[in-house]
Amino acid sequence: MSHDVIERYTGTAMLLHWLTAAIILVLLGLGFIMTGMPDGNIELKFTLYQLHKSFGILLLLITLVRLGWRIKAPPPAPIISGWMLRAASLTHWALYAIMIMMPIVGWMMVSASPLQIPTEIFGLVELPHLPLFDSGVDRKALEHLFEEIHESMAFVLIGILVLHVGAALYHHLVRKDATLMRMTPGAIHKN
Repeated sequence: MSHDVIERYTGTAMLLHWLTAAIILVLLGLGFIMTGMPDGNIELKFTLYQLHKSFGILLLLITLVRLGWRIKAPPPAPIISGWMLRAASLTHWALYAIMIMMPIVGWMMVSASPLQIPTEIFGLVELPHLPLFDSGVDRKALEHLFEEIHESMAFVLIGILVLHVGAALYHHLVRKDATLMRMTPGAIHKN
């Protein structure tokens, strides 16, 4: 391979990556706003919760598409090695795991809720509740448990994202390698 050319991710992989990043930022923003709102404006709060749930399901679907795309079009060969490669791999798989688990736990929380409020995905289609909870279950306690898990996962996600973005910036600004440019649309990198 020429020193002037880097092997980049496919356009589809880049699109899915940056779309995922945008959705995660929206989800985190909505999550902090809606949970910090006073109960005064119920209509706005309800709308924000519905948006949060809609983007959460969208994140789950896009993550599954990303995993499918990763199988169909594997990423380019790594340009790092040793502990950096192991750390990057662990971080990526942790991101995939949490992007799948968080929406499912959120869905479980909504399904366990004694209120049984329907989830309208972007106002277009109703997401059914998961049929996991029979009438003998303390729904309020279960909803609270899933809420605590979901919230804890949000902070874990933030930590993983800080590592991911920090590593990308470290590679770009300090090591001056092509790690970030391989995932940046339209970027050109010359060694």
